[in-house]
Formats: sequence, C-alpha cells, structure tokens
Amino acid sequence: MLRSIVSSIEFEKFRRNWSEKNSMKRFLRKRLNSAQRFPELSVSLLGSLDRSRCGS
Repeated sequence: MLRSIVSSIEFEKFRRNWSEKNSMKRFLRKRLNSAQRFPELSVSLLGSLDRSRCGS
C-alpha cells in the first residue's frame, strides 16, 4: 500500500514536470513562429522591452 502511494506521488511529479516542459516548448515555438512571420514587430517589441528595463 505504501509503495503504491509513493509510486502515485512520483508519477504525479513526473507528469507535472513533463507538462511544464512541454507547455514551455509550445510557448517558445509559437514565439519563434510569430517572430519569423512578423520580424519587424518582434524587433520593435524587443526594443521597447529593453528600453523599459533600462528605465528610459
């Protein structure tokens, strides 16, 4: 019984980590695709982000 509980907990940890990794990959893939389709928009967004971080 205890072994079953431990296995369930370990599987849930694995599933959660796997899901988070895959969702990050999907997010990055979408960003890459949009950057390739709209390069001028990506550059302007990155430029505005850099300026906001510098406090300008």
